[in-house]
Amino acid sequence: MITVQFRYGTDNLGYLVHGDEYALAVDGGAVMEMVDYLGRNKLKLVFVTNTHSHGDHTCGNRELIRLSGAEFLDVKNLPEMGSIGLEDMLINIFHTPGHTADSVCFRFGDAINRRYPV
Repeated sequence: MITVQFRYGTDNLGYLVHGDEYALAVDGGAVMEMVDYLGRNKLKLVFVTNTHSHGDHTCGNRELIRLSGAEFLDVKNLPEMGSIGLEDMLINIFHTPGHTADSVCFRFGDAINRRYPV
């Protein structure tokens, strides 16, 4: 699994987590950059979700879903799910209230966040 980080706005980061064929978008405000990356790497976006429900983190959801047909996973339901399956990897979800009551973190493999250049 690979995580690619995208900067958008003045101080926000979004992520694509992907294997060889499928991807998950988290905080997808960098819509066109993400769509471009998906296309260049022949990846299908299957899920769109967020780290929390603030508007500056959810602003790209509708457009990503419209362009890809991905399924929306509401951050409010993620702690109940416990994990998201993507290819042969489980992405674990942890409820981490603090910044907001609905904040979550994602973990897979041995890391909570890995950064690779776009």
